[in-house]
Amino acid sequence: MLNHSGRSRLSLEKQSLYNGDKMTQREFHKAYSAMPESFKAELIGGMVHEPPPPSLMHAQENSLIITVLKTYSLHTPGTQSGSNGTIILSDEDEVQPDSFLRIQPEFGGQSSNWRRVIKGAPELVAEVSFTSRAIDLHIKKDRYTKFGVQEYIVSCIEPRLFYWFALQRGDVLAMDKDGICRSESFPGLWINAESLLSGREPEVLETLLLGLKSLEHAQFISELRTRKTR
Repeated sequence: MLNHSGRSRLSLEKQSLYNGDKMTQREFHKAYSAMPESFKAELIGGMVHEPPPPSLMHAQENSLIITVLKTYSLHTPGTQSGSNGTIILSDEDEVQPDSFLRIQPEFGGQSSNWRRVIKGAPELVAEVSFTSRAIDLHIKKDRYTKFGVQEYIVSCIEPRLFYWFALQRGDVLAMDKDGICRSESFPGLWINAESLLSGREPEVLETLLLGLKSLEHAQFISELRTRKTR
Protein backbone atom coordinates (compact mmCIF):
# COMPACT_ATOMS: atom_id res chain seq x y z
CA MET A 1 0.00 0.00 0.00
CA LEU A 2 1.36 3.43 -0.94
CA ASN A 3 0.96 6.73 0.87
CA HIS A 4 0.32 10.04 -0.87
CA SER A 5 4.01 10.42 -1.85
CA GLY A 6 4.21 6.94 -3.34
CA ARG A 7 6.35 5.48 -0.57
CA SER A 8 5.43 1.96 0.51
CA ARG A 9 4.09 1.54 4.00
CA LEU A 10 6.37 -0.22 6.41
CA SER A 11 5.02 -3.15 8.35
CA LEU A 12 2.96 -2.46 11.45
CA GLU A 13 5.91 -3.63 13.53
CA LYS A 14 7.84 -0.67 12.09
CA GLN A 15 5.51 2.27 12.48
CA SER A 16 5.37 4.57 9.45
CA LEU A 17 5.51 8.33 9.38
CA TYR A 18 3.39 10.49 7.10
CA ASN A 19 3.31 14.17 6.33
CA GLY A 20 0.70 15.70 8.63
CA ASP A 21 0.66 12.92 11.22
CA LYS A 22 0.10 14.16 14.76
CA MET A 23 2.03 12.60 17.63
CA THR A 24 4.26 13.25 20.61
CA GLN A 25 8.02 13.59 20.42
CA ARG A 26 8.49 10.15 21.99
CA GLU A 27 6.20 8.53 19.43
CA PHE A 28 7.94 10.36 16.62
CA HIS A 29 11.42 9.44 17.81
CA LYS A 30 10.51 5.76 18.03
CA ALA A 31 8.90 5.72 14.58
CA TYR A 32 11.68 7.77 13.01
CA SER A 33 14.31 5.38 14.35
CA ALA A 34 12.63 2.59 12.39
CA MET A 35 12.58 4.47 9.07
CA PRO A 36 15.24 4.03 6.38
CA GLU A 37 18.37 6.11 6.91
CA SER A 38 17.66 8.17 3.79
CA PHE A 39 14.26 9.28 5.15
CA LYS A 40 14.07 12.74 6.70
CA ALA A 41 11.24 14.31 8.66
CA GLU A 42 10.74 16.68 11.57
CA LEU A 43 8.13 17.00 14.29
CA ILE A 44 7.07 20.63 14.62
CA GLY A 45 4.36 21.51 17.10
CA GLY A 46 3.22 17.90 17.26
CA MET A 47 2.89 17.48 13.47
CA VAL A 48 5.15 15.53 11.12
CA HIS A 49 6.71 17.51 8.28
CA GLU A 50 8.48 15.62 5.52
CA PRO A 51 10.52 18.01 3.33
CA PRO A 52 11.15 17.42 -0.38
CA PRO A 53 14.69 16.55 -1.49
CA PRO A 54 16.93 19.64 -1.30
CA SER A 55 17.77 21.42 -4.54
CA LEU A 56 21.29 22.17 -5.76
CA MET A 57 20.79 25.85 -4.86
CA HIS A 58 19.78 24.85 -1.33
CA ALA A 59 22.80 22.57 -1.00
CA GLN A 60 25.25 25.24 -2.18
CA GLU A 61 23.99 27.94 0.15
CA ASN A 62 23.68 25.57 3.07
CA SER A 63 27.27 24.49 2.52
CA LEU A 64 28.42 28.11 2.79
CA ILE A 65 26.52 28.78 6.02
CA ILE A 66 27.79 25.51 7.50
CA THR A 67 31.34 26.59 6.59
CA VAL A 68 30.85 29.96 8.29
CA LEU A 69 29.51 28.44 11.51
CA LYS A 70 32.13 25.68 11.53
CA THR A 71 34.96 28.17 11.00
CA TYR A 72 33.61 30.27 13.86
CA SER A 73 33.38 27.29 16.22
CA LEU A 74 36.92 26.14 15.35
CA HIS A 75 38.20 29.57 16.40
CA THR A 76 36.00 29.80 19.50
CA PRO A 77 36.73 27.10 22.12
CA GLY A 78 33.57 26.22 24.02
CA THR A 79 31.25 26.46 21.02
CA GLN A 80 30.05 23.74 18.70
CA SER A 81 28.47 23.82 15.24
CA GLY A 82 26.64 21.11 13.34
CA SER A 83 24.30 20.38 10.46
CA ASN A 84 21.14 18.28 10.25
CA GLY A 85 21.56 17.08 13.81
CA THR A 86 18.58 15.91 15.83
CA ILE A 87 17.39 18.49 18.36
CA ILE A 88 14.62 17.74 20.86
CA LEU A 89 13.00 21.06 21.75
CA SER A 90 9.93 19.83 23.62
CA ASP A 91 7.40 17.02 23.99
CA GLU A 92 6.03 18.10 20.60
CA ASP A 93 9.15 19.11 18.70
CA GLU A 94 12.06 17.13 17.27
CA VAL A 95 13.78 19.07 14.52
CA GLN A 96 16.80 18.81 12.21
CA PRO A 97 17.79 22.35 11.25
CA ASP A 98 20.12 22.89 8.32
CA SER A 99 22.78 24.11 10.74
CA PHE A 100 23.21 25.29 14.31
CA LEU A 101 25.75 26.88 16.62
CA ARG A 102 25.69 26.42 20.36
CA ILE A 103 27.68 26.98 23.50
CA GLN A 104 28.70 23.56 24.78
CA PRO A 105 27.02 22.39 28.02
CA GLU A 106 30.25 22.39 30.03
CA PHE A 107 30.76 26.06 29.10
CA GLY A 108 27.33 27.11 30.33
CA GLY A 109 25.31 26.49 27.18
CA GLN A 110 21.55 26.21 27.41
CA SER A 111 21.27 22.86 25.58
CA SER A 112 22.46 19.45 26.75
CA ASN A 113 23.55 16.12 25.27
CA TRP A 114 21.11 13.23 25.53
CA ARG A 115 21.55 9.80 23.90
CA ARG A 116 23.61 11.14 20.99
CA VAL A 117 21.21 13.98 20.24
CA ILE A 118 20.79 17.53 21.53
CA LYS A 119 18.11 18.28 24.08
CA GLY A 120 17.07 21.88 24.48
CA ALA A 121 17.56 24.88 22.26
CA PRO A 122 20.91 25.74 20.69
CA GLU A 123 21.69 29.43 20.97
CA LEU A 124 21.63 29.86 17.16
CA VAL A 125 19.81 27.95 14.42
CA ALA A 126 20.01 28.52 10.66
CA GLU A 127 17.74 27.36 7.84
CA VAL A 128 18.10 27.73 4.08
CA SER A 129 14.60 28.17 2.68
CA PHE A 130 13.26 27.38 -0.76
CA THR A 131 10.15 25.21 -0.73
CA SER A 132 10.11 25.33 3.10
CA ARG A 133 9.96 29.14 3.34
CA ALA A 134 6.42 29.30 4.78
CA ILE A 135 7.27 26.74 7.46
CA ASP A 136 10.65 28.25 8.33
CA LEU A 137 9.32 31.81 8.69
CA HIS A 138 6.17 30.92 10.62
CA ILE A 139 5.65 27.74 12.65
CA LYS A 140 9.35 26.92 12.96
CA LYS A 141 10.17 30.48 13.95
CA ASP A 142 7.37 30.40 16.54
CA ARG A 143 8.57 27.10 18.02
CA TYR A 144 12.21 28.18 18.09
CA THR A 145 11.14 31.35 19.88
CA LYS A 146 8.97 29.54 22.40
CA PHE A 147 11.66 27.08 23.43
CA GLY A 148 14.57 29.48 23.76
CA VAL A 149 16.58 29.74 20.55
CA GLN A 150 18.25 33.15 20.80
CA GLU A 151 19.13 33.85 17.17
CA TYR A 152 17.60 32.45 13.99
CA ILE A 153 19.04 32.85 10.50
CA VAL A 154 16.80 32.23 7.49
CA SER A 155 18.38 32.60 4.07
CA CYS A 156 15.73 32.46 1.37
CA ILE A 157 16.59 31.22 -2.12
CA GLU A 158 13.53 32.63 -3.88
CA PRO A 159 12.91 35.48 -3.37
CA ARG A 160 16.49 36.28 -2.32
CA LEU A 161 16.15 37.49 1.25
CA PHE A 162 18.22 37.16 4.39
CA TYR A 163 16.79 37.32 7.91
CA TRP A 164 18.66 37.23 11.20
CA PHE A 165 16.15 37.24 14.03
CA ALA A 166 16.85 38.05 17.67
CA LEU A 167 14.00 35.81 18.72
CA GLN A 168 13.77 36.46 22.43
CA ARG A 169 13.23 40.16 21.99
CA GLY A 170 11.11 39.86 18.84
CA ASP A 171 13.48 41.84 16.66
CA VAL A 172 15.95 41.45 13.80
CA LEU A 173 19.67 42.14 13.78
CA ALA A 174 20.22 45.14 11.57
CA MET A 175 22.81 45.25 8.79
CA ASP A 176 25.34 48.05 8.89
CA LYS A 177 26.04 50.26 5.86
CA ASP A 178 28.36 47.58 4.44
CA GLY A 179 25.65 44.90 4.63
CA ILE A 180 27.18 43.14 7.62
CA CYS A 181 25.15 41.52 10.41
CA ARG A 182 26.83 40.90 13.76
CA SER A 183 25.68 38.23 16.19
CA GLU A 184 24.88 39.27 19.74
CA SER A 185 24.99 35.75 21.18
CA PHE A 186 28.30 34.91 19.48
CA PRO A 187 30.52 38.01 19.40
CA GLY A 188 32.72 38.04 16.31
CA LEU A 189 30.28 36.07 14.19
CA TRP A 190 29.91 38.52 11.35
CA ILE A 191 28.08 37.68 8.11
CA ASN A 192 28.04 39.93 5.08
CA ALA A 193 24.44 39.31 4.04
CA GLU A 194 24.76 41.26 0.79
CA SER A 195 27.73 39.16 -0.30
CA LEU A 196 25.94 35.96 0.68
CA LEU A 197 22.83 36.87 -1.28
CA SER A 198 24.92 37.80 -4.30
CA GLY A 199 26.93 34.58 -4.23
CA ARG A 200 30.24 36.29 -3.44
CA GLU A 201 31.45 33.52 -1.16
CA PRO A 202 35.07 34.73 -0.63
CA GLU A 203 33.73 38.03 0.69
CA VAL A 204 31.52 36.17 3.18
CA LEU A 205 34.56 34.37 4.59
CA GLU A 206 36.67 37.56 4.57
CA THR A 207 34.05 39.29 6.69
CA LEU A 208 33.96 36.40 9.14
CA LEU A 209 37.73 36.47 9.50
CA LEU A 210 37.55 40.17 10.38
CA GLY A 211 35.03 39.33 13.10
CA LEU A 212 37.31 36.61 14.46
CA LYS A 213 40.09 39.19 14.83
CA SER A 214 37.85 41.63 16.70
CA LEU A 215 38.27 42.62 20.35
CA GLU A 216 34.73 41.44 21.12
CA HIS A 217 35.59 37.94 19.92
CA ALA A 218 38.73 37.81 22.07
CA GLN A 219 36.70 38.93 25.08
CA PHE A 220 34.08 36.25 24.39
CA ILE A 221 36.73 33.53 24.34
CA SER A 222 38.02 34.76 27.71
CA GLU A 223 34.50 34.76 29.10
CA LEU A 224 33.86 31.20 27.93
CA ARG A 225 37.04 30.03 29.65
CA THR A 226 35.77 31.34 32.96
CA ARG A 227 32.48 29.46 32.52
CA LYS A 228 34.01 26.01 32.05
CA THR A 229 32.82 23.60 34.72
CA ARG A 230 34.77 20.44 33.82
